[in-house]
Formats: sequence, structure tokens, C-alpha cells
Amino acid sequence: MNRTALVLLALLAAQQAHAHGVYVAQRHGELAVVIGEGASDESYEPGQVTAVEGLRANGEVVKVKRIDRGDHLTLQAPADAALLRTTVDFGFYSRSTKDAPWQPLAKAALPGAVEGLYARKYNLSVQATPKLPIAPRGQGLELLPQGDPLALKRGDSLNIQVLLDGKPLAGVRLAEDFIANDHALSPATDASGQTRVKLHADSLNVIALEYDQPQPAGTEVDFKRYFSSLSFALAHHGH
Repeated sequence: MNRTALVLLALLAAQQAHAHGVYVAQRHGELAVVIGEGASDESYEPGQVTAVEGLRANGEVVKVKRIDRGDHLTLQAPADAALLRTTVDFGFYSRSTKDAPWQPLAKAALPGAVEGLYARKYNLSVQATPKLPIAPRGQGLELLPQGDPLALKRGDSLNIQVLLDGKPLAGVRLAEDFIANDHALSPATDASGQTRVKLHADSLNVIALEYDQPQPAGTEVDFKRYFSSLSFALAHHGH
């Protein structure tokens, strides 16, 4: 690969790490891991998807097949997989001033760096009605539905609990419609990490949160930048 291509890939990765979300959705008849901003889909290195886990309704783990499509990843999940959990790793980024663009380098590797982060993105995709409550993964940022989203329709509300490293995260607002209108925000989460979101789409709904978790002084990054989404496709209910 020539130097120009490598530079373009690095710039794309930096943009995706800070402006894009991750979710699982049907694309051309296949389940795909989508990285994009709003309704746009971007190409990416499939190896960035570091973990995909399927769960039956009762929480039992099932194997999900990964299919490398070159510029994206598709998934083949068993018919009884009720949930899919996906993790995408974007790695280290740093910058030399607060206004400078982010570079895909660890803070120690960028001369004069004043700020560094580690970026990771998560998605929980509801494929079928799960047994509630859904057991948390216990690490990173999680959006857990407190009811069955597949029983709802556009305009209905859904309770969601937000966890950070397994503990309730208070005072954050979720983007209720990440694909079409990420300015539509939920009320802030309460002390138990719970809030109520309105469903904005007739079919695919993606609810999301980006959150920066500060790290102790002296560590290799100043904060961890998490993105987490909850995605599900409703049955088509006309209005």
C-alpha cells in the first residue's frame, strides 16, 4: 500500500473514532456491522471489530460467524440469537494542542502531545425478545433496555439503563434517533442510570451515547472515549 493510501486510511480512522457510531443492521439481506454518522455508512477495516457475541433469549452464548467483506464485516447469527453484542476498537489517539486534529498515535508517540485518549465503541442489537433483565457485560459503556423494544411502535417510550463498567451512570442524555436526528435527546439519566427514550422510527431505531471517562493522572491516556448504541428493528406499524 502506498504512503498516500496509508495517510487516507489514518485520517478516515481518526474521523470514525470521533464522529461516527457503530450499530448492527440489515444491509442487502445480511446483518452488517455499520460504522457511520447519521444515515451514512463508511468503509472500515474489519479487524477493528474485536468481539461479536450472540446470546439466546435466556442469556446462553451462541457462536456468530464473521464474514470479512474487505471494507466491512457481515454476521451470520443462529436463528435463536436474541441479542448480538459487538465491540469495535479504534485504539489510541493524541493531539499536540487542544485545537489540533487528532492523530492515530499514543500520547507518548506524538512529540509535544498535550492530550491522549483511547476510543472504543459498542453495540447491543436486539434480534428477538430477550429474557429480562438483560445481564450486563460489566465493562465499558452499556445501554440496556428495561423492556422488550420489539413489542413497541414509533412514538412509544422505552426505559433504558446506562452502565459504565457495570455501575449506573447518572446525568447523561441519550441520542434517541442517532440515524436521523441525533439532536433529539432523552431526559438525563437518574441516580440508577435510568431514563426514558421516545422511539422515532417505524423500523430501525438506533439509540446512542458518546461519553468520555477521565483517567487518573499519570496514565497513558487522559480519558477513554466510549460510544455505545442500542439498535433494533420494529415491525412496520403505519401511522
